[in-house]
Amino acid sequence: MGFFGGIIRLVNSLSEWFAYASICGALLTHTDFFSVLPVIWVMLVALVRNPHPAPESWWMAFWYSIVVLIFRMTFQTKAFCMDVDEDTSPSDLNHFTFSMQPQCPATKASLFNWDNGDWMYATNAVVFLTVKTGASTILNAVLVDIFVCASLLLHIDHLNFVGIRTYEDMKYIRPCINYSRLHGLRTVTRMDEIKDGMLGLTFEEGVASDSSTPSVLSPGKGVGKPGSGSGSQTPSALKATPASIKSKSFVKRLKDLLGERKDEDLYGIPEFTGRKIMWPGQYYREACVNQLEGDRKRDEKPPSRKEFREKYGTAIKEKKINKNAAVKSALKTFGRDLWDSIKYSVKYAVGTIRDFLTEIQLSNKTEPPSRNTGKPGRDLYPIEFFLQILSLVWLIFDFSNLNFENSGQASGAEQLQSGLTIAILTSTLSMVISRLVYVSQNMLMKYVMQVAYTLTLLLHIFIILPLVDGRAFVKAHGNVHLKAFVACQLLYLLVSALQIRTGYREGSQYQTLFMKLGTRPVAYYAFMIYQSVPFLFELRTLLDWVMSESSLDLLMWFRFENLYHMLWKDLLYQEARRQNKEIYSGRDKFPLVFKMLQGFTIFTGIILLLLAPIFLFSSINPVLSPNKVTSANLNVELRVRVNSSLAVYNIYQAQAQSVEMSGEDIDASERYLMTSPLTQKFDAECLLFPRHSSVSWVLPAGPRGALATNLVTHAKWLNTTRQLTSTSTSESQVELVFTTAFTRVGPPTAKTVQMEVISPLTSSQALEMGTMINDISDQKAEVAVERALPRLLNLPPRDQVIKLSKTAPDPNPSDDATTILSLERLDDSLMIWGLRTKQITLAGVKEGFCGMVDYTEEGSQGVLYATMSDRFLSGVVEQLGLDSYSMLALYAFIFVAIGGVVRRFFQFKIEDVMIYEIPNPDYLLRLCRGLRMLRAHRYPGCRRDEIKLFHTLIQMLRSPDILIRVTRNKDV
Repeated sequence: MGFFGGIIRLVNSLSEWFAYASICGALLTHTDFFSVLPVIWVMLVALVRNPHPAPESWWMAFWYSIVVLIFRMTFQTKAFCMDVDEDTSPSDLNHFTFSMQPQCPATKASLFNWDNGDWMYATNAVVFLTVKTGASTILNAVLVDIFVCASLLLHIDHLNFVGIRTYEDMKYIRPCINYSRLHGLRTVTRMDEIKDGMLGLTFEEGVASDSSTPSVLSPGKGVGKPGSGSGSQTPSALKATPASIKSKSFVKRLKDLLGERKDEDLYGIPEFTGRKIMWPGQYYREACVNQLEGDRKRDEKPPSRKEFREKYGTAIKEKKINKNAAVKSALKTFGRDLWDSIKYSVKYAVGTIRDFLTEIQLSNKTEPPSRNTGKPGRDLYPIEFFLQILSLVWLIFDFSNLNFENSGQASGAEQLQSGLTIAILTSTLSMVISRLVYVSQNMLMKYVMQVAYTLTLLLHIFIILPLVDGRAFVKAHGNVHLKAFVACQLLYLLVSALQIRTGYREGSQYQTLFMKLGTRPVAYYAFMIYQSVPFLFELRTLLDWVMSESSLDLLMWFRFENLYHMLWKDLLYQEARRQNKEIYSGRDKFPLVFKMLQGFTIFTGIILLLLAPIFLFSSINPVLSPNKVTSANLNVELRVRVNSSLAVYNIYQAQAQSVEMSGEDIDASERYLMTSPLTQKFDAECLLFPRHSSVSWVLPAGPRGALATNLVTHAKWLNTTRQLTSTSTSESQVELVFTTAFTRVGPPTAKTVQMEVISPLTSSQALEMGTMINDISDQKAEVAVERALPRLLNLPPRDQVIKLSKTAPDPNPSDDATTILSLERLDDSLMIWGLRTKQITLAGVKEGFCGMVDYTEEGSQGVLYATMSDRFLSGVVEQLGLDSYSMLALYAFIFVAIGGVVRRFFQFKIEDVMIYEIPNPDYLLRLCRGLRMLRAHRYPGCRRDEIKLFHTLIQMLRSPDILIRVTRNKDV
C-alpha cells in the first residue's frame, strides 16, 4: 500500500490541476458550446484567483457538469432512443418505446431535410449539443464528462479535508493590501502552544513576513527564543493548547486566534446589516404580533405557525387583529427588506468586482514603503514568449490544415475567415502587447488581454465560425491539427492566468530572457540563437525604452544594452574556458574532435558553397524535374497589307500529338541536326501535327474574291518592281506567320513559350495562292513555301525557343523544312487548309525517325517538330528563387554578400580584445544589473543615479587602467 498510497496522496494533492485538465480535455473531445463555458470560467476566474476559487465556485462547476452529463445522456446517446419495430417508419407512433429525441437516425444527415434548407438547424444542433455522437457505446460518449465530474468532486473533497468548506474559510489566506497587518505577529509562538484567548495579537501596518516575524500560517516553524522579536512571550502563551482548540481545523483555529475581521476592512466587501427576506406568512404573523404587543425589534425572529396559534389563537378568534392593517404592514415590511436586499446586492456585486480587480493588481514591494500582499511573485513570461513563438510558427506552416470537419465537402483554410495574413498580424500584435504589459507590469491590462484573447479564441473557433459557415455539421471535432493548435493556445492561456494569480516578481522585467539560464552550455547556445535572430534584440530594446521612465536617450540606451550583451557573452566565453582549464592553461592540446567539428566543418562548408552553383546547374543535379511538353498548338495566319490597311486571315490551327524519341532518334538528332551535343539534362520528344486544320475555313465569296485579287495584284507588283521580298515601306505586303506555342511542366515563370516564324510570299507563291483561293475546285491545290519551319528545337527553362542546326554540305538535314499549304473544298461554303512538310525530318538520312515509317504525301501526318526540353530546378531551389538566376549571378552573390559576412566574422576587431577577452567581467556585469534594477524601484532620484551609473560604466571602459584593475583575477 505504500506505493499506491503515495500515488493516491499525489493525485489528491494535485486535484485542482486534474480538474483543470479534465475540463480542457472535455473541450477538445466535444468541441461544442457546453464545453466552452467551463474553459472560459477556468481561464478568466478559477486560475486567476489566489490561492484558488471559493468552494462555492467548485460546487457550481460540479452541478453544471452533472447537468451537461444528463443532457448528453438524453440527447446525444441512444440510451433513451430505442426502436420497437424496425419495419415501421420513423413517423409511426409505435416505432419507439420511449424517446427523448424526435428520431433515432442511423446517421447525422438523416435528422434533417436538406431540400428545405435544414442544414442551418444541423449546424446549430452540432454546436449546441443536440445531435448524438458517433460513439460506439454510451460509456464512450460520456466518459470524458464522467471524468470531469469525478475530478471536480475529488477537489471539493480535498478542500473539505483541509478545512476550506465555504468562502468564509478563505478570508484569512487570500492576498490583500494589508496582508502583513493580518499575519505579521510580533511574537514567535507555536500554534499548538497557544492557550485560547491568552495571546495578545498586535497588528501593525507594514510588517514584513521575514524570519523575525513569521506568519501564523506556518505552524511549527520558527520557535522563538527569549527576547527575540520586538516583544517577549508571556508565560501563559507557552502552556498547552486545550483539546477544544486542537480538535478544530487549521482555518478554524486561525479564525479563533485572529478573531472575526470585517470583510470591508480586509477586502472592501460590505457586510449585510439588514434582515434576510422571509416567507410571506412570517411577515403576516410579525404584523399581527406587532398589533397585539406593539412594534418589536427587526432582528427578532417572528414566531412559527404553531407558536403563533398557541399564543395568539384566542386573539384571532376574538378578532382582535385587523387583517387589512396586518397585510399592509406586512407588505410595507417586505418592501423595506426587499429594498435593503437590493441595495446590499448592488453594493456586494460592486464590492466583489472591485475586490476581484484589486486582488488581480496586488503585488509585493521590497523598497520602502515595503508591501507584502501575500502573492509569491513569479516570472512566467519566458514560457509565455516561447508558446507565442510556437503558435506563430504553427500558424505559418500549418495554416492550411486548420479547417473544420465536414463529411460531405472538403474545407479549406479560408474557413478561418481571417486568412493567414490577419492571423499573423494578430499573433504579432499579441506578442507586442504582452511585452508592453510585462515591462510595465500592469496586471489589470494583463487581465483585460486575457479576457479578450480567451473569448476571441474559444468563441470564434467553436461557436461563431461553425454558425456562420454555409455547410452542414461544421465542427472542429474531426480536425486533429486544429485541436492540437487549440491545446497549445490553452496552455498559453493557462500560463498567462497563473502569472495573474501569482503576480509579477519585482524587477524581473529588466532581466534579459536568456540571461536567466545561467552560464551552462545550454545558456551559451540559447544566447547565441537569441543574438542570431534578426530584429529580435532591436524590437525588445525599443519597446523597453518606450515603456521605461529613464533619462537615457535612445542612443545611450542602445549603447548600454549592447555593452551588457557583450559582457554577458564574454562571461559565457570565460566560463567555457574555465570548464576546460587543462587546455587553456597549456597543459593539454586542443582536442582533434573539436578541431574537426569546428575548423574542418567550416572549411567543408566554404568549399561546398563555392561548388554549389556548378552542381546546381549541372546535369547530375538530382533536383532537376522532368519537363516534357504537355501540349503544343500551331497557328498559321495570312497577313495582307495594301497601303495602310491590314487584313489577317487565320487559315490553319491544330494541336500536336506527342511521340517519344528513342535512343537512336536522339543519337541521329545530335549527329545530323546539332553542332554540338547538349550538356544539360533534357526530355526529347517529337510533336506531330495533323495534316488538316482542326477548324474549317469559312469565307464568303465576296471577301474571298477580294483576297484573291489582292494576292494576284501583289504578285504582279512584285514582278513589275522586281523585288524578291517586300519591305515595311512597300505599298503591298503579303506574308505567312507560323506561331507555335509549347506548354511544359515548368518552370512556373516560363511554362508556355512561343516561336514565331514569318515567311514573306514571293510573286509566284502569291500568284499560286490567289489563283487557288479564287478558282476553288474539287481538286486539291497546293503552294510550297521554301524553308519555312525548323526541324529541331531546344526549349530552355526560360521564355525562349532556340533553333538547333549545323553547317553541312547539301543536302543538309538540319535546314528548315519546306512547307506545303493545301486548300480543299468540303462543300459549297466550307473549305479546309492543310499543312505538311515536303520531306519528313531526317528522311533520306535516317529512316523511321520518330516512328514515321509510313509517311506519305496523302497520309494524315503534318508538320513534325523534334524538341529537346531542358529540365528545370524544382523543390526548395525553386522556392528560394534560385532557378531564375544564372551561374554568374549566384557566384556574384556568394562572393559579395556571403563572402563579406564570413570575412567580417573572422576578421580581427579591436573591441574583441577590449570586451571579449576580459577575464573577470563580474564587476561590470553587477554594475549593469544595478543600472537595470534602478528602473524597477523608481525611488526619488533613481533617474539621477541611472545617469551616474551609465557614465561610470563608460568611463571604466574608456580607461584601460581601471578596466584592468576591476576585471583581473579569476584565472583560467
